[in-house]
Amino acid sequence: MRWHLGREVKHCCSLIAASLSLALLAACSGNETVGPGVVSGGVPFDSVLATQALTHRAAQQKNLYALNYGSSRVTVYAPGSNKVLRAISQGLYRPGAFTFDSRENLYVAVHNNVRVYAPGKTTLLRTLHVGYEPYALLFDDQENLYAAEFNRVLVLRRNGQVLRTITTGVKNPVALAFDGTGDLYVANEYAVTVYAKGTVKLLRTISQDILGPSSLAFDGSGNLYVANLGNFYQSGVVSVYAPGSSSVLRTISQGVNYPRVLAFDSAGNLYVANDSSPTGSVTVYAPGEGSVLRTITDAVAGPLALALDSASNLYVGNADDNTVTEYADGTTSAMLSISKGINRPTALAFGP
Repeated sequence: MRWHLGREVKHCCSLIAASLSLALLAACSGNETVGPGVVSGGVPFDSVLATQALTHRAAQQKNLYALNYGSSRVTVYAPGSNKVLRAISQGLYRPGAFTFDSRENLYVAVHNNVRVYAPGKTTLLRTLHVGYEPYALLFDDQENLYAAEFNRVLVLRRNGQVLRTITTGVKNPVALAFDGTGDLYVANEYAVTVYAKGTVKLLRTISQDILGPSSLAFDGSGNLYVANLGNFYQSGVVSVYAPGSSSVLRTISQGVNYPRVLAFDSAGNLYVANDSSPTGSVTVYAPGEGSVLRTITDAVAGPLALALDSASNLYVGNADDNTVTEYADGTTSAMLSISKGINRPTALAFGP
């Protein structure tokens, strides 16, 4: 399994994924799936926007979505509620990532496909066939969908056709991000590769202090932050790189222990989900700092997902006890725990 799917593999020194079972997908959808990158039924992509600010949607206006790898479903919760509002399971098996387009259609990555659901609906709207197991999804500002797959990043047009395929430097990609200029960053097995906006041109390869990268994020100054899980001998660090640079600007190690996910709040504070034994933690750092501002351990159990609303309330997806916990801005005690419908949550977001 890939790194994010379980603490049982975090000590491995390779990110190569074992193949997931495909047999249960065959009868999941009533829609016909056609060639690579083509929308089944010939329905074009809706207009979309870049989704890097996805986790900052206002919780008081949006519902919480939890991607549950363990139960192969997406569960939805009304703001401030721990009861399931609805559950999406049609066409899903071991979902690996999800995102929204500008019309708030939900896109969920499963083996060989991206499943699409209309806002507020649980029935499958259409299917995109992408060829391999998509691990990460991201829309650019030109309304193109990027899907990180085994040894490539596939880019799809609005009509679902393949626009281009990025392969140079791509090896077991686990995360995607765009910087402020629109250049693409891909977290690979042993390096972060950077590609010029809208092209397959490799601009540079970042390898210094890269070891098991699991998450990418940018601060307000355009600095790149990379969460490195480490290996048998190292417990991981967060490496920081200045805009356009391949050299380490600084390294954050205090409080970092097998970091899975990075996130920034509206004030620029950095949040790091640490999947360390026995339960893990979330450590918080002031802008530009490497010393721990505060540590959250209450109700944290194997954190694999983070989300922040516009009020900087923090949501943590806990894989070890199958919960999502919420923390008010600046606090370390959980004010809400969601367990109904949660089974190995690997991603969180806000939507309709």
